[in-house]
Amino acid sequence: MQFKRGLTLVEILTVLSIGTMLISISMPAVSMVRRQAQSMKGMNNIRQIVLGVNIYATDNQGRYPDSVTTLRHQDESWHWQDPRMMAACKARSSRYHRSMSAYLRGYFLDADVLTCPSSPSRTDRLQEAWEAGDNWDHPDSSYDADLLFGSYTFLWNYLAFESETQTVFHGARTQADRRQSKILVTDYLGFDHFSSPGTFLSCETFKPSGIASGTDVSSDFWTLEGSENSMSQFDRIKLKAGYVDGSVLFYYPTETQSLEVSIKADGSEPYPAGLGWGPGCFFVPK
Repeated sequence: MQFKRGLTLVEILTVLSIGTMLISISMPAVSMVRRQAQSMKGMNNIRQIVLGVNIYATDNQGRYPDSVTTLRHQDESWHWQDPRMMAACKARSSRYHRSMSAYLRGYFLDADVLTCPSSPSRTDRLQEAWEAGDNWDHPDSSYDADLLFGSYTFLWNYLAFESETQTVFHGARTQADRRQSKILVTDYLGFDHFSSPGTFLSCETFKPSGIASGTDVSSDFWTLEGSENSMSQFDRIKLKAGYVDGSVLFYYPTETQSLEVSIKADGSEPYPAGLGWGPGCFFVPK
């Protein structure tokens, strides 16, 4: 009679240790492949945004959509909000739409294109809000018309205050205007936003990092404590920007300039610092 020989305890432990070692070796590679895939998807998203916005401009005498990144005071005057805004609570006036979707829904049917794939999460209501356009009203909110924020920085027809030069940043108004910025959209990197005072927020992952939770009308963001002048700690973060000419390029935080959200309609005055309720500053390629 022949007996089948089983594995000894030593052999089982050897197999398990080899398997564990192989997994530990492969995990960084898998993580790197995942990050590269997210980066490529992010590049494709921004490329599609640039293409769609440029097609809109071609269809509208070369003019880009109006910015919806505004808020209204109780006295009905308006001021700028951080450039992630995709729907304002009220339109600037009867001549304008309050939602980005009202301008661009025909060019982007899937709102997922307008979200950075590297961000921790997005609002569950994004597609619903995109399809509703100016009629967007969160069903669980008491407001008549709700805000909506994405995870990219939208800069066409946007005005901000340039801290270093003490001048006004002008987002692209038309395809032919050479006096305006050539940047249309970037990954979001901001500092000292009221939702996370004294920290950086980014849709791209910091190392190490925490998560700044969003709301029903905004995405989650990666967060890291620091100061506005500590960009050198982010040398490994690759951000992306799309331009008027259709190009999409990588850049690093150390290659950026700081823009402050303006409390004036003409972009000439930033929100006062240290209030705890302002939208802070954000960074774009120099």
